[in-house]
Amino acid sequence: MEIRGSRILLTGASGGLGEAIAHDLADRGAHVVLTARSGEILAELAKRTGGEVQVADLADRDDLSRICGMLSEVDVLVCNAGIGGYGSVSGTRVDQIDHVLDVNLRAPMVLATEFANRCIESSRPGQIVMIGSLSGVVTTPNSALYNGTKFGLRGLHARHPTGPRSV
Repeated sequence: MEIRGSRILLTGASGGLGEAIAHDLADRGAHVVLTARSGEILAELAKRTGGEVQVADLADRDDLSRICGMLSEVDVLVCNAGIGGYGSVSGTRVDQIDHVLDVNLRAPMVLATEFANRCIESSRPGQIVMIGSLSGVVTTPNSALYNGTKFGLRGLHARHPTGPRSV
């Protein structure tokens, strides 16, 4: 897929890896739609990359729905947003579990499904990129929730036996 001229939606753009991805995509000639919770950080990043800012909290169902509404306008979806867990499972509250699941697993699942369906319905190509972690391969101490969500992403988007597939 040609990146130059593509419109790419990037979640989690305000963090270290997200910021690096945004710069790389912009340097390659993509128009990047930058999403994250921090509007100030996104605005600064947009100045440096020429990107478009969409402030959104992926744990908020209304924000996620709004971002899904933009998927018809993009060529590539990069699901990079993620948050760490809360230490060991013992003592973790249900609302903390829900928050990690919403950001790290539910949002990418919803976004990828919506994006794929829109591409199929409009007979247009598209690419989905899921940013995972080695924590989705090997567990790390005190990161059970994070590990579980990254294992979930691997299960959802495991490579097809014949190789990567486009939508």
